Amino acid sequence: IVILDIPNEGKIDPRQRQVIKVDIKNKNLLNIADLSIKLKSALIDEQKSGISLEPLQRKIEEFTIVLDSLQAPIEDTLTATVYVQNKSFTVNKKYQIIGYIDPLQKEIKTEKGFLRTKQLITLTNPSNTESEEAYKIKTNPFQRLFVSSKPRATIIKDKALYLEWSPKVPAQSFVVIEVTINYLPLFLILLLVTIGLISYYIFRSPLLIIKNVKDIKKKHDGISELSLMLTIKNRGKKSISNIKVTDKIPNIIKIEREFKIGTIHPSKVTTHEGRGTIIVWDIDSLEEMEERIITYRIKSKLSIVGRFALPPASIKFKGPKGRTIVVHSNVLSLK
Repeated sequence: IVILDIPNEGKIDPRQRQVIKVDIKNKNLLNIADLSIKLKSALIDEQKSGISLEPLQRKIEEFTIVLDSLQAPIEDTLTATVYVQNKSFTVNKKYQIIGYIDPLQKEIKTEKGFLRTKQLITLTNPSNTESEEAYKIKTNPFQRLFVSSKPRATIIKDKALYLEWSPKVPAQSFVVIEVTINYLPLFLILLLVTIGLISYYIFRSPLLIIKNVKDIKKKHDGISELSLMLTIKNRGKKSISNIKVTDKIPNIIKIEREFKIGTIHPSKVTTHEGRGTIIVWDIDSLEEMEERIITYRIKSKLSIVGRFALPPASIKFKGPKGRTIVVHSNVLSLK
């Protein structure tokens, strides 16, 4: 009689030593002096010889098997063959190498540059089967704007913000995750904005002109008369002299020739068929942060219904280096 016993119901963990037992019994009344046993499978090749059995004796022979701990899962058949003189007795039994999954081994290398940090995260699978373990790192909403990764991460919210990957790592292999935090674009944007602001304050016109409506009178549901206000301000740090202010009104509108006491009177009013009416004021000088307001009234020959726009006013003066500078106001839209 030959009985083959594989532990754990034939489920073998390759990381552990396995003791396979062969139970043999001599059913004869004669001594067996030289019996041999052979175990054979795709992974196992063991043999014992010189075994003796007395009449009707039963004996259990143990084979200690050490497999490669990295052996991939397989299903196999183990054959135990007992040789007695010129005869052999064979027993087959199926077994399987089970898969196991150990935690991924993590190695992080950091490369730092100017406003840039690059992490190379190596995830190694020490198991004998493929692993799909999740790996995540903490981030925040601001940092997320400047993070890129290969492969692309999934954004996870769990009380905090995380970048998460679930790579498929083959048995005894590894994958590399590349995470880059690059603040250089932000730095360049801030630098350009700063340069722009500095340039604006350096090169902007010291004089500013704003065109507004002060009072509107309507007739027959349309605009018939209104007061315009031009505000001229010296926002520079030096006095500016010989300032010429010019405004234009369309042909359908005429200027009220009577000006209120206290307002600046125009130095010239010219009417052209194609260009409309051109009004010019001369201001001798404006001191630092000084402001002048010019007001005048205009009347429409017909009531104006709907939206219309008045062209911008302008100021002309000499800059610090004697260069002529012209500054325009806003376009005034009315309805």
